[in-house]
Amino acid sequence: MMFFTEVFGKECAERGAWVFPDHEEEEFLEDNKRLFRDLEQLRQKFYRAYRFRKKLAPSIFFLLIFLPPLSYLYILYGRPDAHQYIGAAFFTTLAFSAFLVVFLMPWIRFPKQQYVVEYKSYLLPKIASLFGEDFRYSQNERYGGGGFWGSLEDYLFRRAANSRKEALLESKIVPGHRDYHADDVFEGIYKGVRISLADVCLRSYAKQKGAFTVFQGLLIELDLDKTSFTGHTAVLHHKTSFLDSTHHQLKGFKRVKVPAPEFERAFDAYGTDQVEARYFLDPAMMQRLLDLYNEFSGQGMAVAFYDNKVMILISTSYNPFEPDGLFTPAGCEHSILRVKKELEYVLSLIDRLKLYDPQRVRDSEMRQNDSL
Repeated sequence: MMFFTEVFGKECAERGAWVFPDHEEEEFLEDNKRLFRDLEQLRQKFYRAYRFRKKLAPSIFFLLIFLPPLSYLYILYGRPDAHQYIGAAFFTTLAFSAFLVVFLMPWIRFPKQQYVVEYKSYLLPKIASLFGEDFRYSQNERYGGGGFWGSLEDYLFRRAANSRKEALLESKIVPGHRDYHADDVFEGIYKGVRISLADVCLRSYAKQKGAFTVFQGLLIELDLDKTSFTGHTAVLHHKTSFLDSTHHQLKGFKRVKVPAPEFERAFDAYGTDQVEARYFLDPAMMQRLLDLYNEFSGQGMAVAFYDNKVMILISTSYNPFEPDGLFTPAGCEHSILRVKKELEYVLSLIDRLKLYDPQRVRDSEMRQNDSL
């Protein structure tokens, strides 16, 4: 339960209000025994590869460290001017050492990294399907990045990612950035609301300090279908670290004053339509936002309401939806259910903010039953 206690606070872990019933979790584990066996075989394969590389690495290291000076000694043996080449031999040894640091360590770690990629590709689509037939999972959504060549490709060919960037910046709470990398992406319809959630890292670039991270955490997009806001409202927590790069995007917005001292001590609200913003930020919604922030144990948070969309950014250094690692059996029930409950907890934001229409959900379910 580390995800709950370290990121979302002890209250959520103790309450356990959004987990599946025990019998459904047991059915999930029973129905996927074969998948878990395959995952365990996959883990053992990568574990053997990792152990082999780790054992072989010292031999490769010492071979390449001593090979250059020994080669020099062999070639220069008996020559009276051999002492002149000692400096060159020393420099070559240092160059090989740098080569080993840069290339040998990633080579050793590769089985561990590849296991995580394949583990996710096997298990997370299964977990996503539990929340609806059209719920989908994908890995490594990105634009920008890829070093110089990736940025050049973005610039020259104007890939579709550029429209994705424009859609994010339209929310006015996503900080300006150059590179976008989503480690895990879930998309689908949950309780009648189209949702996209991703564990993202946004990076920018400055001449003085080079590349740096402007946001890391959960990015949640909700499409409320026919619900439409006439204005644009942004709610930003005071401690949100990416505020400095967000405020300039709120040009034309006005500060929204609400008669709630506790809320104003925690959040700043801005809007283009003061009447709608005050109507929307009623006492119940303000309390929900306060409760939500408190459950995230003081991590940064920003919410935007615009068009027919809601955008939520929750800043956290924790990386959700990850397996326990190469040294934990892949069929470990705790590890599997933890990933499932992490996704379930994020989806519960819709319930707690009451951003769905129960009647529309019932009508949709009735139509699906009629079609069957």
